[in-house]
Amino acid sequence: GHSVETMKRSLESPSNSSVEKRKTNLPSVTDQTANTNEVTNLHLVHSPDDLKRYGQTKLSNPVSFRPLFTHQIFENEEVHGYTDLKIDLYIAADTYQKYIRVEYAKRHPESIDVLKTLREKLPPQAFTIIQSDFLQHLQDHNFAPVGKLVSSFPLDTNESVQVYRASLKKDTHREYHKKVELLSFFFIDGACLTEDDDIGWKVFYVYKCHSLNNVLRYTLMGYSTVHSFFHYPDKRRYRISQFLILPPFQQKGYGQRLLRTIYHYAKEKKDVFEVTVEDPAPQFQEMRNRADLLECLESLPVPLNSFRGIDPHAVQTLQTILKLRKAQVQTVCEVLWLYNEMKENNVSENLKSPPQKYKLEVMERIFKDNSPEFSSIPRNEWGAKLQQMYDDVLEGHYRLVTFIAKFLAQSPPL
Repeated sequence: GHSVETMKRSLESPSNSSVEKRKTNLPSVTDQTANTNEVTNLHLVHSPDDLKRYGQTKLSNPVSFRPLFTHQIFENEEVHGYTDLKIDLYIAADTYQKYIRVEYAKRHPESIDVLKTLREKLPPQAFTIIQSDFLQHLQDHNFAPVGKLVSSFPLDTNESVQVYRASLKKDTHREYHKKVELLSFFFIDGACLTEDDDIGWKVFYVYKCHSLNNVLRYTLMGYSTVHSFFHYPDKRRYRISQFLILPPFQQKGYGQRLLRTIYHYAKEKKDVFEVTVEDPAPQFQEMRNRADLLECLESLPVPLNSFRGIDPHAVQTLQTILKLRKAQVQTVCEVLWLYNEMKENNVSENLKSPPQKYKLEVMERIFKDNSPEFSSIPRNEWGAKLQQMYDDVLEGHYRLVTFIAKFLAQSPPL
């Protein structure tokens, strides 16, 4: 009666089971999970003193901010096995040289090496992990923006905003951009780095320029990459690829300034047919619509109050003047028409319902623009779908009407 039991017992040698016990007592690497968006902070600095000050002030400084994304560096935007993990990227506000510091209280032996991961995923020339090197850089460097100044406007007596245009054909411009575009990993979902061998790129950088004791101090607030394509038969098309204003500088009109600088540059170029945008995010699209309206109001070929319908000839004329896509010009015309209707009815809030002519023309345009979507759903659902799309469009148009009403109150059209 001892055969099967004895065999089972002899297979379970005591050494094996004690190893099992020891293993289960060890905390698992996944017991502690840090969200890398929450433990990563970026800080803009100008001087060694700035860096020392960050030690005390933590996130209270207005030029500290968190990333929107980290999944291009850390899978699922998570790191396992660390207690009190902190990832800090200190960025020289002008040269964009970076110093990376990783701190934690405890680390599980099976966890990934956070610093090593950062070093593998980020271009090597863009950062250092040695604090003394970074402090030396902050102390010694002299900075002059790369490229050519294309637009400048004052903020107050000793501050201005300046936009520079650079071409990635030049080595010095390319090297600078490699440091700057590192930010796209943290703020643009699915960002791709610009290809070294593709010389069709232009980059527009927007700086805040501050004069301190007769020394100019630059802070790079954002940038946009623009690619130039052939457009048959003898023109070029500009496509905005990346467009980024850093969080501390958003909602202050700098993005609009940057976009309109690109427009003005394209307008001056006789061989540029139009400016388009690659995959605009909703927040960008809202800003783009505002910029397009301002561009239009500055160069109206007809009086503002004559917008009373979508005249194909007017759309075509504006397209040529503004070098914008037809869909963008349609939006501008629809908003100006709605503005005129509201003004005529002395309505400052949203109209209960715009005139039937307006509704029908806008609905027709929406239907044409989204025909593939309509053809993929049953015909009896078209009405509800179209109404929902129209309501969404109208909501956006009302926001834009409020925007231009404010603008025109400050500077009425000629």
